Formats: sequence, C-alpha cells, structure tokens
Amino acid sequence: MNLVSLLIATAVVSMSVGEDQHDVLRILIALVAVAIIAAAVIVSKRRGSGLEGNTPAPTAENTA
Repeated sequence: MNLVSLLIATAVVSMSVGEDQHDVLRILIALVAVAIIAAAVIVSKRRGSGLEGNTPAPTAENTA
C-alpha cells in the first residue's frame, strides 16, 4: 500500500509543477484513489471475520 501511495503522490506532484500543470487530471487521480479506498473499506466491513463460528464452545458434556 505504501508503494502505491508513493506512485500516486509522485504522479500528482509532477502534474502540479511547471508549465505542464494538469489540474483536472490531478483532481481526477485523487478522486479515483479516494473511491478505491472507500470501496476497500466498505468491502472489508461487509465481509465476516473468520473468528465468527457457528460451532458451540466445548463443554464438559461434549468433550468426553
């Protein structure tokens, strides 16, 4: 994740300096990155964790 953010940051910075400024493209890259992060958070919230099991906890009656 850190490498991806470094690549995105360099792309945004390179488009914001000098004569080759592309404000629309820079904002578009930022919005796409935010949308991807939001989608990843939503998907991870909807998935159940592996810790939630339907098996009952072992008791003295069913362990023997």
